[in-house]
Amino acid sequence: MAPASEPVLTSDRALVIITTELRGYVAPCGCTSNPLGGIAKLAQLVADKKRSHGEPMIVTAGNFLFESGASKATTLEQDEARARVVAEVYRDAGVLAQTPGPFDLMHGGGKLVRELKNPWLEDGAVVSQRAAELNVAFIGVRAPPFDPRALVVKVALARERNDAVVALTSLDWPQARALAQAVPDLDVVIAAAAGEPHAPQRLGGTLIVDAGEQGQRVGLLELVRGATAGSKRWAYYDGGALELSQLQRQLAAAESEIAALPKNVDPALKNLQMGRREDLARQIAELQNKPPPPPKERYLRYSLVPLTKKMPDDKSALAKMKAYNATLCESSKRATEGLECEKAPPGAPSYIGSAACGSCHAPALAQWKTTKHAHAVETLEEAGKLCDLSCIGCHTTGFNAAGGFCSPQKIGALPDVGCESCHGPGSIHAKTTKTEAPFVKAPGEALCLQCHTKEHSDLFDFKTYRPKILGPGHGAK
Repeated sequence: MAPASEPVLTSDRALVIITTELRGYVAPCGCTSNPLGGIAKLAQLVADKKRSHGEPMIVTAGNFLFESGASKATTLEQDEARARVVAEVYRDAGVLAQTPGPFDLMHGGGKLVRELKNPWLEDGAVVSQRAAELNVAFIGVRAPPFDPRALVVKVALARERNDAVVALTSLDWPQARALAQAVPDLDVVIAAAAGEPHAPQRLGGTLIVDAGEQGQRVGLLELVRGATAGSKRWAYYDGGALELSQLQRQLAAAESEIAALPKNVDPALKNLQMGRREDLARQIAELQNKPPPPPKERYLRYSLVPLTKKMPDDKSALAKMKAYNATLCESSKRATEGLECEKAPPGAPSYIGSAACGSCHAPALAQWKTTKHAHAVETLEEAGKLCDLSCIGCHTTGFNAAGGFCSPQKIGALPDVGCESCHGPGSIHAKTTKTEAPFVKAPGEALCLQCHTKEHSDLFDFKTYRPKILGPGHGAK
């Protein structure tokens, strides 16, 4: 379902700003077609909403500090430093409540969660804030098993003192649905669902929402007081988005059915199908031109705002990120000091660098220099990430591989995505010109997918991308 348009904020409504499953994500890597997210953009959005709407309530749900429950010994210092930056930016933004996820509590036994002075919401704990003459309570619900009976009591007590009760959880989407069914007095359940955001769902009187992962999108939950007294529960208004998405799906199905009709189909049947398509198109146009009006009684509205590349950055948060980047080379040096990369076993090849390959394959090397692969380290340098141990492996050749290198300070002849990234270490081939294994003459798609993941290269298609690296002397036909 298409998200509702971003709300126009007025003094009759309270605003909750939501991020879920941040996972220590400070900024997009920039390798995707539409990079989304970044804590500096989030901080600026919060600042803008404060100017337009007083004090919004900022909350986070799910894994916040880390993308896994443990770090490698070499990346631990960088992972924790990045988590500290994320936590500090959110504190500066005025975050009200955070329900940590299982990775946060597993990582180092939850040491950093205990150390950081962020407003972590304990399981079953309640925190309230007043905005737009509304009192909103948030109750923490961590991973199951949760005790429905205890939660029912706590929610009932919170409802006596507040206008709305919101569960801030580390639950995934199915678990959040189960919570809404078990504790029906909740007004909203904020789920910590990974992946793409779900369409908001209403179960009974409870609205279930999430904002996707890695802070790529921000959820805006409005609580509008309404002009008339009504039910104690909140209505939900989506501006017709659900009805619109249903009509659009029906239209797509109708068009598919028309396209599949045989040439000798009965004209009456075809006219009937065409008429149905025209009727659906008319309903869609009418709904888009005139959405249904909001309820007169109090209601909830939820929208998603993608943090796009064009959005401005908060200068203070950006400065913190740059300061963190400036520490990466020293931290990587400490983490890898004395670490010797595994040597190639006897009889196995080692890495020699693209320049050495070019001594025999000059046309292929010249073609390679025209590709983005030949500038992979340059992109890291421009972003201040050359020593980021989570990035360098896909921007160099032979990192952490036997016969390669294991420290950013020891790149040597192996910068960029060179010949040996695709064809394998070349020392034996250089001496013997043999092209059998372990030399890879024609690399396959599986090799490329090690770095061209959906997260970092969303448009990657092997058949489309492969010709871009071929050329004179390098496989061109």
